[in-house]
Amino acid sequence: MPSSINNDVEAVELWRPSAPEKTEMFKFKAHIGQKYNLKLKNYDDLWQWSISQPAEFWEEVWHYTGVKAHTTYSKTAFLRGKPSK
Repeated sequence: MPSSINNDVEAVELWRPSAPEKTEMFKFKAHIGQKYNLKLKNYDDLWQWSISQPAEFWEEVWHYTGVKAHTTYSKTAFLRGKPSK
């Protein structure tokens, strides 16, 4: 079903998982909701949290996904301002 982006471009959903609750995105959203005591109903709620708490979001991504790096996690560096969707 199409949705409007910026009121001038139509976005068409290309794919939807048959079992959303089994996706890593769903599991990550649930993890964030539980850890931070948030009621994240959908992807947009997670996205809003990610742009309002970018340091926490990227730290959670680092740990949740098991990033392998030369050094261990110490802090998040991010650009100021809100990213666009």
